[in-house]
Amino acid sequence: MSERVARATRFGVRAGVWGLLWGVCWGAVSVLVVGSHVRFTFPELVGHFAVISLGWSALIFVLTFALAYAFPSPGTRIEFPGADKLVALLLGLVFLATAVLAWLVVSSQMP
Repeated sequence: MSERVARATRFGVRAGVWGLLWGVCWGAVSVLVVGSHVRFTFPELVGHFAVISLGWSALIFVLTFALAYAFPSPGTRIEFPGADKLVALLLGLVFLATAVLAWLVVSSQMP
């Protein structure tokens, strides 16, 4: 494995762990919103929570890995040189898309 791939993997794993924490928050909100409209059994509820949480973690890992591979950092620090605006834009778009999808789902289930 090349050093570039190894560094991108390490950076992706670090971001993926933070993404898991973010996914847990989104999973809890999803369980509360969707659970108020749909009657889940306990295993379905746990499965729904796990899919949301792990899905967010995987999405953030893949996004971070791809950006870290495309914009390799210097050997002394882990960062995206010159790509801060791109990363902020992509994360903003992911957040906005999530908010729009959540709004569409909630508004479509209203009577």
